[in-house]
Amino acid sequence: MKGNAPINQLLSLSIVALALPLYEQLRQIAKQWRIILSVVVLASIFSMFTGAILALILGATPDMVATVLPKSITTPIAMEVSAHLGGIPAVTAVGVVLAGLQGSIFGYLILQKIGLRHQEAIGLSVGSISHALGTVSCMEINLKAGSYSSISLVLCGIISSILAPLVFKMIYLFV
Repeated sequence: MKGNAPINQLLSLSIVALALPLYEQLRQIAKQWRIILSVVVLASIFSMFTGAILALILGATPDMVATVLPKSITTPIAMEVSAHLGGIPAVTAVGVVLAGLQGSIFGYLILQKIGLRHQEAIGLSVGSISHALGTVSCMEINLKAGSYSSISLVLCGIISSILAPLVFKMIYLFV
């Protein structure tokens, strides 16, 4: 445990770095909580269904579908969800990192290219799909987008971990 103490301290600092801009936007976020919650619930469900359906189209077995389903949840939660569903947590972690990298590199840019200008919407979108890596990239570009991405990251983790077993069962009702 002593060997990873410096990393743990840096992690604590990074959490504070994400929390400060979120705190600064707290009033506006509180006013829009219904919209935020609706967007995050829909994004979580859509992300899980699209990943699972694509896996099924490619001929995946149930354990591989369970592995892919939590791809847009932050890594520690995604690995637990995957294990609970009968997936392979290590492979899930790789998928989560790939989703995060894609979102952090292309997410903000693509959303602006398609005409999305509201930083709140960009942040919610990027945070829902590419979790912590996307949130960090939003923070670098726009603090408001980063704040909304932070709240999206947290809510997606909670909502997806609750809904993932239901989504997994629903997928196999129709297959």
